[in-house]
Amino acid sequence: SAGSHQRTERRLPLVRSYQTSVRGAEVRAFSAEISQSSSAEELLNLYARRSSSMNTDVTLGNLWNKLGRHLERGGEGTQRRFLRERQAVLQQLLQETTHHCAHAKCDARGLVNIVHGAVKSGMLRGELARERQLLCDTVSGVLAPLVDSQYHPQMVANACWSFAKAQHNAPTLFTAVSAAVCREPTRLASLRPQDIANLCWSFARSYSVACFPTPCATWFFVSPPSAMCHETPRRAS
Repeated sequence: SAGSHQRTERRLPLVRSYQTSVRGAEVRAFSAEISQSSSAEELLNLYARRSSSMNTDVTLGNLWNKLGRHLERGGEGTQRRFLRERQAVLQQLLQETTHHCAHAKCDARGLVNIVHGAVKSGMLRGELARERQLLCDTVSGVLAPLVDSQYHPQMVANACWSFAKAQHNAPTLFTAVSAAVCREPTRLASLRPQDIANLCWSFARSYSVACFPTPCATWFFVSPPSAMCHETPRRAS
């Protein structure tokens, strides 16, 4: 009847709300399992068992970040062996991550965690060249417009470091970071020494006049230490 039809329609938002709540709990539980993993092997086994619906920028960022930490501890030999032995599942992980970054609404922190973890894992200097290229191109393209509105000093420093370390050309992203950092004095002041070091190294490694026409990029190289730390030099007495 019309009345029962109306009652059904009124229940639908509650059903959707319940489904969203359940999925949110499942995603949080999956992310907790990722954080508690004790090895790269355990981490990939978790990934292989999970549902594709568990793919969010938070879980993927956490997964890549944790994978990078596990493999970084083992050294380059361990990284190369692991990447060779688990190439098939890593290829799938790269492809699914790239697809998610391209089609889902990701935030800047999640995107940076993904590429930062991929670099630390050794993934971006091993096999699977096509997949690596697609991931880096996708992340840099999605991340660049978010840098200013979601600015955080560690986020921009890690982003630049990751692409420079991977030797991946991302001029639009670097230009966006340069403009965002120099937009306000408070942003310069918020940079920690490690952030400054990472930015300087990244810009120096990736710098070219064609890629970085703005004066902000040059600022990193010509400013004295006092300006880099946003301190006022003392007058000579």
